[in-house]
Amino acid sequence: MARSALHSRRILVVEDEYLIAVTLQDWLESAGYVVVGPVPSVEKALKMIESETDVAGAVVDVNLGGVFA
Repeated sequence: MARSALHSRRILVVEDEYLIAVTLQDWLESAGYVVVGPVPSVEKALKMIESETDVAGAVVDVNLGGVFA
């Protein structure tokens, strides 16, 4: 099987529903990504991005606790 261009890249997961967050984390890790987080809010995501210099992308919930991202 061909490796993804993002294999072993760091992906931030921003999700406030625990079960969805860990399911996304499992899926991404099984595909070869390194998951950063998950974090439950936009504020925590921004802090994570500031402290993590090599985040290649993010999976972000559109509605985080009633706040639309």
